[in-house]
Amino acid sequence: GDLLNPNQSPRTQYEIQTESGRLVLEKQQVVRHVVKSTALKQYEQAVAKIENTVAAHWDMAQKCTQAELWPQRDHHLQQLIKLDPTHERARQMLGYVRINGRWEQTDVWMRQQGYIRYKKRWRIPQEVAAEIAVEKRNQEQIDLKTQIHRWRTAILKGRSGASDATRELKGIVNPLATPILAELLQKKNEPRLLKMIYVEVLAKLGGGIAVDAMADRVMNDADERIQEVCLEQLAEWKSRRAIVFFVLKLQSSNNGEINQ
Repeated sequence: GDLLNPNQSPRTQYEIQTESGRLVLEKQQVVRHVVKSTALKQYEQAVAKIENTVAAHWDMAQKCTQAELWPQRDHHLQQLIKLDPTHERARQMLGYVRINGRWEQTDVWMRQQGYIRYKKRWRIPQEVAAEIAVEKRNQEQIDLKTQIHRWRTAILKGRSGASDATRELKGIVNPLATPILAELLQKKNEPRLLKMIYVEVLAKLGGGIAVDAMADRVMNDADERIQEVCLEQLAEWKSRRAIVFFVLKLQSSNNGEINQ
């Protein structure tokens, strides 16, 4: 029906004019208020009088397209092809394509070929699974980075949970933490206490990122103790990656780098 008091504020009642009379509902009786558009009202009036012919359904489908009434448009196109299965334009508008002389709905045919719809594209299942895995991995790394920064803040500010934060930070075994800790290790003015923890955890995790971060600290860290522990770890690993890094530094035009 029509809402007779649309501007009531604050809302206490819904006064509605229906075909059979006036109805009053208290606010708490109403779960949802759906307002029909003018186009939908006009459609509902017109569709009651429509003839079940190809021409009538085609005309109504065109009007629904102009009014952006998509479900209603598809309904009339479906009725149309029941009456005229050869109507090419109606088939196309409903997403049909002609394959081997037969009309097939694109969605149905693609699924039959083994494709799945993902992010508005048809993809093979293996591609979708790989992308989902990457997204999951990225989200896991974001969550881990947030947690590491929480622990770091607790330690820096000496909060009541600092000892627990230190234990949790040292106990990291997830390889996804490697680039996060490597970035923190290279952070300017990071306290020695935290850098020593980063080196300890990176030593457990290993990998090229950990090697690169420690080699960089050997060359560039202002704290000699950090330089020493990083160099000791690289020596323990017998890292060829680190050897190449340092040999290339011997070609530097900076005498300070060569001496280091």
